[in-house]
Amino acid sequence: MSFNGHMFEKYAVICKVIDACGTLSGRKKFHKIMYICKESNYPIHETFKWANYGVYSSELSGEIETLQSSGFVNEIQSKNSSYTTYDYTISNDGKLFLDKMKEDLLQNCGGESFGRFLNLVKRLNQHSSRDLELFSSIVFLSKDGGEQEDLISLLEYLKPKYPRSEILKGIYAVGELRSEFNTT
Repeated sequence: MSFNGHMFEKYAVICKVIDACGTLSGRKKFHKIMYICKESNYPIHETFKWANYGVYSSELSGEIETLQSSGFVNEIQSKNSSYTTYDYTISNDGKLFLDKMKEDLLQNCGGESFGRFLNLVKRLNQHSSRDLELFSSIVFLSKDGGEQEDLISLLEYLKPKYPRSEILKGIYAVGELRSEFNTT
């Protein structure tokens, strides 16, 4: 069965990201994974802007909410002593939706490229949301090129919780991810 329509494809990609992760823990982590994938030229169509914790997409938040309301995605809230975490899993209805969208996803995203995309998602999901906040900030702030020292200074100013040594490790990690997974 083929669903034509950009919105269905967007929903299917989001569901596939969650499915590839098994469990995706945290809203912040979700946004960072999607942004890094978008900037690696994979089929992410949401718009991202700079916010308190780096890149954020209100569009993605709305789509996740719609997928929950539709019964395709489960959101499980767990409270820690200092914060609340949201874990996302794909529901049985979400798996059926993905089965119906499989042909469209492969056709619109390319089979080999889509496999690389899912491998990137899995790799990113292994990192903490803190690491992904740094990685996505590096990707966002380095889009226009520029000197590495300027990037480091900007990150030290905008993200003072990250010491210089951690920023340098993050820049290296982003470079490794780009060389392995970037489609450009």
